[in-house]
Amino acid sequence: MTSLVRSGLRECRTLWSSRTQPGGIQWALVSRLRSLLAEPGARGDESAAPEGSPGTQLADETHAFVSPHEVNVLRARIATLENQLLHERWAETAPLHRQPLVSVVLATRGERPVLLEGSINSILTQSYKQFELLIIAPTGVPLPPQFQHDDRVRLLPCDGTVGAARNLGIEGARGEFITYADDDNIMAPNWIRAIVTAFAAGSDIDVVYGKRLHEALHGAVVGDPGFWHFAETWDPEILLNHSPIDTAVLGHRAGLEAARWDEELPGCLDWDLAIRLTADGRVQPIPVHACTYGTTAAGRITGSYGQDTIDIVRSRAEMAQKPKCLAISHCFPRFSETYMESELAALSTRFNVVFASEGSAQQGATSAFRGAGTIEEAIQSERPDVVFSHFIDVAVRNQPLLTEHGLPYLVRQHSYDYRDLSVFPLTQDPFCLGVWAFPNATMTADPKVHLLAALIHDAHLRPIWQQRR
Repeated sequence: MTSLVRSGLRECRTLWSSRTQPGGIQWALVSRLRSLLAEPGARGDESAAPEGSPGTQLADETHAFVSPHEVNVLRARIATLENQLLHERWAETAPLHRQPLVSVVLATRGERPVLLEGSINSILTQSYKQFELLIIAPTGVPLPPQFQHDDRVRLLPCDGTVGAARNLGIEGARGEFITYADDDNIMAPNWIRAIVTAFAAGSDIDVVYGKRLHEALHGAVVGDPGFWHFAETWDPEILLNHSPIDTAVLGHRAGLEAARWDEELPGCLDWDLAIRLTADGRVQPIPVHACTYGTTAAGRITGSYGQDTIDIVRSRAEMAQKPKCLAISHCFPRFSETYMESELAALSTRFNVVFASEGSAQQGATSAFRGAGTIEEAIQSERPDVVFSHFIDVAVRNQPLLTEHGLPYLVRQHSYDYRDLSVFPLTQDPFCLGVWAFPNATMTADPKVHLLAALIHDAHLRPIWQQRR
């Protein structure tokens, strides 16, 4: 079995690299390997196999050379290939009831013309035909001659950063969905079709991403299942360390407010964009080959930036992981006491804080926190996890709006706005998490009314009084 297992592993590794046409996947390989492993004795259970059976002979031959772990590794790889084959077939054959336009945005500096031609060819030969290709390049960089008269291709000049170029592409896109390409990557032939199929099946998703297959490194074989880079199940915590959503495996709906590339970052742009695009969780991984990812071309962005760039993006990821708190008041920061800004700063250690006001902010009034318009506008655009109300009367007036959206809220009393009758309907609301009030206003037995922490009390003043005496 030694030679068969090792041969099987080699065939598993080269299965994808040997595929020449869409739909040409060799299911016979998977079936043959699975049949081999199903033989009695191949699992190490020699007593279950008749003497002289193929399974017993295989087990006898390799008992000292092949461990159960190696057999399990082969089984896992076969399962991976079966899953991949099924999803690739889905991408090729799933019915499409409509064929919306898809925009492909490719930013290039024009410094790698041979690679650029290969990337463009992989896009123009997609199995899905309703697409446009926007190539954004510095002024004076021409399209390769063979693409200059293709109506599907548009060239947009941009002398800014990569982020600026991609934003220009987004602004010029006419498609219902947008995906991206790099000039050193090859788009898989069914990737655009997979994007359209995924969005057709899920109206509650805004972002999809697929698998990227890394170019061989250090003698590794392209096609080895271990060289797929993909997160089968989306988990936002992945973004605390890296992003599985590379530029060339991303697809999203057009018109998303979060779909803006940072034009100042020197690197980690796809990681940074993924943090914003996936903040509301409307993301779906699709285990389909999206691109073959180049790793050896000169002039790559990856690896050209320093640790400071990584730290900036990681801090943004950490901020995005915090629950979002919407702080509401009369007209903050126009009407503010110093402690209001301080309390928002304290909240920001555990929450991502934005604020909204019933009234308009006075020109020149500033805050370290971002304003999100009116309270109703902020609820719609920010989708907060919790609301923090300065002033009881603000909470009372906005209670119907908060409960309509199912938003839990907390209330902070101010010294002149406490009335038992106004607190009662709040504390009876299941969405009210509590009211924090001053000591002279917490005589009620209501369990949702809590004592505000005192900053100065008689324990602080007693030493001063004693000195004066």
